[in-house]
Amino acid sequence: MIKKLLFIVPLLFVGCVQKSINVSDVDSEILKTDTIKVEKFRNNTSTPLAGKKVSAIIAAALRNRGFLISDKLEDEENNEKFIIKGSVNEWRYKTGIDGEPAVNFSLRIIRNKNKKIVFSGMGSISGDGYDSLGILAQEISDEILNKID
Repeated sequence: MIKKLLFIVPLLFVGCVQKSINVSDVDSEILKTDTIKVEKFRNNTSTPLAGKKVSAIIAAALRNRGFLISDKLEDEENNEKFIIKGSVNEWRYKTGIDGEPAVNFSLRIIRNKNKKIVFSGMGSISGDGYDSLGILAQEISDEILNKID
């Protein structure tokens, strides 16, 4: 009986994913014909290149939805209608037996002409030991960007 319980109890915790997504209302319509520049996200983690990775995921998610994404470099003149800025606050595998992945980032969509924030969103997620940071970041991105699509 004890052997059966030792096998069943861990199964109850498989796939325990914790997620929190918060988004604002969209202040103005963002059209698929509007050019959007995704700037490199600020990296507030100890993981190198986390900001660059999340920026690339956001840009790819928007491109896949049909939005026009600018490929200009950071220091080039901005003629885009919207700019996306953000920060990555967690991008790591937690220590422990399973090494659970954890991701947290926030983003703001800013109208370039008047520098007004038209949308903001943030998300946190931690997965199980079989998930990757990239998959979790894509999941958060999709949920946040569903609001503007």
